[in-house]
Amino acid sequence: SSYNPSVNGFFYRTYIKYFQGATDCRIQGYGKEPLPCMRYIVGTNDVSYNNLLGERISYTYFDDGQFVLQDGSLFLFENEGNNDRIWVHVDINGFNNPPNRMGYDLFTFEFKDEELRAMGDRETSYNNLNTWCSSTSKHSLNGIACTHRAKSEADYFKWVVKNIK
Repeated sequence: SSYNPSVNGFFYRTYIKYFQGATDCRIQGYGKEPLPCMRYIVGTNDVSYNNLLGERISYTYFDDGQFVLQDGSLFLFENEGNNDRIWVHVDINGFNNPPNRMGYDLFTFEFKDEELRAMGDRETSYNNLNTWCSSTSKHSLNGIACTHRAKSEADYFKWVVKNIK
């Protein structure tokens, strides 16, 4: 898919208006973004996030706008114009605080049927928890569906600390 800032950044620009005092990190890719935003340079994988097992995820899943709340939470957007998928990733402790892993401190939501749903919910694109939220799965986006488990299982964070190294 080709990158078009006017299409790909549209949703992020609409969504940020609902958050008072947010730091606008803009659409990423030029290495000039203010801290505490996620930084990376297009064409490299120098800085990004990791999946649940600690393997690097391409920055292209996070490159359609981002903003930081006053508490340090970082919102990252993926808006794939060709298939209308809109993902909102939330790094609950901010990019400058590790581990920066899906399902550990980074959680993904998806807009479906005009609702923001926890990735891993039945209606979302990644809903097989054995594949997308597992201590053994080798898939590159393992951890993306852990938002569902974090929302619905009282002991989820105990499980993460015990089983994910």
